[in-house]
Amino acid sequence: MRIQFGTLLADIGFINLPADYQVKGKKKENLDGWFSDNSKPFNFYSNHSAVVKAILCAGLYPNVAATEQGIAGAALGRVKLTNSSESKSYPVWYDGRREVHIHPSSINSSLKACQHSFLVFLEKVETNKVFLRDTTIISPFCILLFGGSINIQHQLLSHCFFREPGMILQTAERIK
Repeated sequence: MRIQFGTLLADIGFINLPADYQVKGKKKENLDGWFSDNSKPFNFYSNHSAVVKAILCAGLYPNVAATEQGIAGAALGRVKLTNSSESKSYPVWYDGRREVHIHPSSINSSLKACQHSFLVFLEKVETNKVFLRDTTIISPFCILLFGGSINIQHQLLSHCFFREPGMILQTAERIK
């Protein structure tokens, strides 16, 4: 996966491959070590999970899901609720329209609680339920910084709302 992603970045001119690998038709299987080198500029923040998650948010937006704590009351009223989430021992996620579940093969499927109320996902699969695959829990700040356009409603005195597709994010203080 690392080689595929790295060569895609090289193909669009985002990074430069070493001269040995720039010859067309040359096999690129030996690039894994080069892509793993932490001294390369593109790997400078690879050990900082907050930076990696922010990049994932920027790349996967608008594939965002939130728990009830992450959605303001006005938006939650538009979401199709199935069962009471209070009796469940795991976080209940919503994609802005309905309840969704983390796919059982995902490492996040066994979460009982999470630090943040938002996640990004690569794909949504519908079988007997709607499942999210390849999920990453993200901070609300990632959505605010990298999640598309923001509509700030200043008429509210104590809170400011940021509109997402199907979601409303609520801040604790008014932003000036």
